[in-house]
Amino acid sequence: MAREMRGRSLLDRILRCLKDPSTDIRMEALLFFQTMMGQLKRKEASPIALLLAQKLPPLFGDESSQVQELSLSLFGDTMKAVVSRDKAEMKEAIRGVVVSLFLHMNAESRSVAEASGKTLLICAKFLGWRKLKRVIKKGKNWMIGETLLKQERSRVEDYVCFSLHYLWDSQAGVRMEAIRFIAVNSLEYDPDPSVRSLAAQTLHILQSVREPKRSRWSFPGLCFC
Repeated sequence: MAREMRGRSLLDRILRCLKDPSTDIRMEALLFFQTMMGQLKRKEASPIALLLAQKLPPLFGDESSQVQELSLSLFGDTMKAVVSRDKAEMKEAIRGVVVSLFLHMNAESRSVAEASGKTLLICAKFLGWRKLKRVIKKGKNWMIGETLLKQERSRVEDYVCFSLHYLWDSQAGVRMEAIRFIAVNSLEYDPDPSVRSLAAQTLHILQSVREPKRSRWSFPGLCFC
């Protein structure tokens, strides 16, 4: 019992390091958990994976692209570590971050954008969302927002409210995709014709601007079957 208490105390301290103002310390904490998850048996790793699934998402938008990329990769690893009894809880955690992953596919850093796409693909597999999985694997990134909205109709309002935060993101690509995501929702679901009309105009403008970049982050050859 004493060993378990000391172990949990150490775990809590390292989890707190994920919020440290020092980029180096955040990186060291992420690397620690990456090594730990690779060495533990699934039964031991599963409860830690659930903790990380709650703690990692704020780092997806970290000021350091290295921290972003590693946190995204580690989040993907957490899904591989959970045992059957924890899958329902993990699925709920994943549903809370799919929009964030989608929007970060438009990050300025190519490595972060690709890591976001890979992690979203793992999420789609874990949740059993076959259509989203196909869209990502085919590189049809402009269809991901619409697919998410259709996949989780009961969460549309939550998804849109969550995406509002990204209207003030420091990266123009992320802001633009957040606007487009909100416009797509209003276009299909808002009961007011004037709102739907404005959303349609906004969507048309954004599609015109982004058309040449549609294939920028594609994932040919990725397979998580």
